[in-house]
Amino acid sequence: MFRKTLLLLISATSAVLCSATAEQPIFDPVLEEEYAVQIAQGWNTRNGERGFVLRFEVDREYLARYPIQTIGARIHREYWIPAEDLHEFNQKIVGTIDLLHSFDPNVP
Repeated sequence: MFRKTLLLLISATSAVLCSATAEQPIFDPVLEEEYAVQIAQGWNTRNGERGFVLRFEVDREYLARYPIQTIGARIHREYWIPAEDLHEFNQKIVGTIDLLHSFDPNVP
């Protein structure tokens, strides 16, 4: 089985690993740790919430359904997974989910 390493961001208030909301109907795991850190540290902590960077692997054949999207610079690469596909996406996670970074807005 082929595997693809992804980096994922979640907020401390998330009830499940991958979720989408009416405001964000897609789940967008990113491919570069540097980009994940930018989002977790600079965006997720703006409203007083913690930001996290997680790493996990997803079945490569499954991910082939979704084109990689580049949002800005070369490091800003991500997948756009529609909310209705998240249950299946979660089932395609292979192995462990590793916490790489945690950012607390109350700690300088």
